[in-house]
Amino acid sequence: MIVRSADGRGWWTSPGGSEAAPETPAVQAGGSADRSDRTEPLFPFHSAQWLAVSGERLAGSGETEQAPAPPGKRPPRAPVVRARRPRDAAAVLALILKWAPVVLLPVAVALWASALPKIDLSRMNDYGLVSVLPVRVWAGFAVLMASFVVCWWRADRTRLLLTVHILVLIVMFYGIPSLVADSPRGPIVYRHAGITEYLTRTGLVDTRQDAYFSWPAFFMFLGSVVKIGGLPGALTLATWATVVVNVLYLPPLLMIMRALTRDARLVWGALLIFYVTNWINQDYLAPQSFTYLFYLTVIALVLHYLRPRTVADLGSLRLATWVRRSRLTSWVGWLLPVRPPPAPAGAQGTVTGRTAALVTLVIVVLFVAATASHQLTPYAIFLAVTLLVITGHCRVRGLPILLGVILVTWTVFVARGYIDGHLEKVAEGSGLGQSAAANVTQRLTGSEQHVMVVRERVMLSAWVWLLALLGGIYRFRTRHPDQAAAVLAIAPIPLFLLPYGGEVLLRLYFFMLPFVAFFAAALLVPPRSEQPAADGRRRPPIVRTVRDGIVFSLVAGLLLAASFLARYGNERMDTYSPDETAAVRELYRIAPLGSYLLAETNYLPWKYQDYEWSKADPARRRHKYFSLAQEWDLEPNRSSRDMVRWTVQTLRANATLERPAGYLILTRSQRAHEEILGGLAPSTMDEFEMLLVRSDKFQLVYSNPDAKIYARKPGK
Repeated sequence: MIVRSADGRGWWTSPGGSEAAPETPAVQAGGSADRSDRTEPLFPFHSAQWLAVSGERLAGSGETEQAPAPPGKRPPRAPVVRARRPRDAAAVLALILKWAPVVLLPVAVALWASALPKIDLSRMNDYGLVSVLPVRVWAGFAVLMASFVVCWWRADRTRLLLTVHILVLIVMFYGIPSLVADSPRGPIVYRHAGITEYLTRTGLVDTRQDAYFSWPAFFMFLGSVVKIGGLPGALTLATWATVVVNVLYLPPLLMIMRALTRDARLVWGALLIFYVTNWINQDYLAPQSFTYLFYLTVIALVLHYLRPRTVADLGSLRLATWVRRSRLTSWVGWLLPVRPPPAPAGAQGTVTGRTAALVTLVIVVLFVAATASHQLTPYAIFLAVTLLVITGHCRVRGLPILLGVILVTWTVFVARGYIDGHLEKVAEGSGLGQSAAANVTQRLTGSEQHVMVVRERVMLSAWVWLLALLGGIYRFRTRHPDQAAAVLAIAPIPLFLLPYGGEVLLRLYFFMLPFVAFFAAALLVPPRSEQPAADGRRRPPIVRTVRDGIVFSLVAGLLLAASFLARYGNERMDTYSPDETAAVRELYRIAPLGSYLLAETNYLPWKYQDYEWSKADPARRRHKYFSLAQEWDLEPNRSSRDMVRWTVQTLRANATLERPAGYLILTRSQRAHEEILGGLAPSTMDEFEMLLVRSDKFQLVYSNPDAKIYARKPGK
């Protein structure tokens, strides 16, 4: 039996039929002779489905031919029975990935929020906050990480969900102290509030009184916010400042990552690594936290809008050309290429004309604001922009010169008062040896648990840098154009030589972190086109999805757990109880203006008012602050009895000038500070207090479970 093929292009012979006739040109071309038959097909039963069904019928009945249909009438078609195909694993996985975050994200928040009332800060040991975190907090973070990874794998379609996950992570990780503590953490934020109160009240800037007054722009802005908002003080803003500034970091960070790569998974993976490894506590209500926002914004603007469109845009850079052509320095051209590679595919194009001039003006304004607000951040911006220009990633060649002139002008004419008065201190803090000692060796002291925390911080930083190094090697071996990220990762290194005390290494880590996080994430996020197995065979998509998701979530989860210990390891001394803050308020209430205020150490919530002290101007003589620990450091061999004598003499000297009596305040956080960092021993502090009471020159004027205030008796 001769039937037509399923595609209608030829003929074939059914079992028992005659030979197939060859196709004719008329049939192939569909000529006029064949058009009249188009209304009624030659063989209406030509579909493959019909053949399958009718073949079964013929096999069951023994018939070999189908009876012809009556002329002019289409024969009835047999019902088509379609078997249900089982849904494949890929479709099931896609459905799970689509709806899992809708369930997991609320579960994570619920677990975390339900555990917060169970946190008892009074039970902390020297491991800090991790010693009192309930298991449900860790469970909430684990569920959040799983939900993020589910969205992260489909990052090109879940950008809004990923943004929500990052925001939730910021609140959960950085917002715990704001929710469980009764006051802002650490003494520095109270000092910043005191400087803001002084500038708001007096409108005067005394550059010789304190280093902060040589860079007052942040405090002036903060005072304006307090005035406009009608707030009682800057401390009102301090509670949630950490959460707010980390949210503000997200837009410029997103711009930077998208300028470095168009792989959506790498972009969001780098953002997650940044936030889970930002453990250094430099993001509170302080100048460095807000000028860091300027730092990120300047880099984002340069990478997005001021990159060279073509090689000709670079012009003739004499320094770069000499570096590239010289035999002695030709290797630098490989490390820091003069001719930049093309921008990542799909990156935003650069701008020209007035738009480029406007972007450059915005960069200059941000740099001026950073220069007037902070000592270190403008140097980081200057180094980053200069290296981008030298290596050809920024076409505005005069920008480093302009930034350098602004920086030198401010240092010479505005900050000169502080530098002249503290030149010896600045000189002593300079140099590689001094920075290394202040940032590493001097920190490995204190209680056993605190030493463990410090070592864990060093190991965490080293692991993050190691992941970044391996990720950088991987990216360059696979020929990805990441030279701009590499340049920005090494640009802050010279900051280590500046006289910034024991925090310069922390700031160095902070400035490098966005680009270190980019390379660390690149190691964990291989491009989709580079995922075959080592033996050359491609793994099934489901296996690759599960494998990469598990690896990324495990590494990110371990980094988050380590950051918890590193960030909140000092919480026992950083957290102030309601009794301590109440004692400081009482101290300001009972101490007349011009009093000497003495504490064992400066680690307590004071200096948020009456900040200034002037020998020449009595009107600006508010309170004079002293610390026993600082005096003891000058002569470590002093006994407790000697320190009591010094206390009596110091406060008596103030009284002889017709000033009010002095006060001594002792709090729980001061004792915790000395115990954790290995300062004054508890027995020494107990002996000092006992001798002070026995001297009959002081009387207890206020006491609660966490604080005591002693006042010098008149005439003693």
